[in-house]
Amino acid sequence: MQSREISREYRSRPLPEKREGRDESDEAEIRYGKPCSQGNHVAALVGKLKHLSKVLRRWGASKRNPSSREKEDILLQIQVLDQLEEALLMNEDNRQNRTSLQAKYEEILLKEEIYWKQRSRERWIKEGGMIT
Repeated sequence: MQSREISREYRSRPLPEKREGRDESDEAEIRYGKPCSQGNHVAALVGKLKHLSKVLRRWGASKRNPSSREKEDILLQIQVLDQLEEALLMNEDNRQNRTSLQAKYEEILLKEEIYWKQRSRERWIKEGGMIT
């Protein structure tokens, strides 16, 4: 009973006085409330979770996809350096650059291998891991 009386009392409160610098959108915000006000917490939480889900998916895609693009770029650069070596135009800077590119490429391959091992382990756990 008390909670109903309190909520009725809360709803019957007059709007705050109009202050300088406020416009009609501010007044609408006071009347209807922000998504999180006056008992609408669940809807606000659901909206925030949906937004967070979209953000995290974009973030995950950005973490996964650049490695394949970066891998292709590195392979292309290595091919160009190989062509220079075949044409006997390779200098010491190009050799060092090629060595660093090969190290980056191996690092990317290692990260991909780790990613797929973790991914297969997740799948195994989700499916129950039973051998039948």
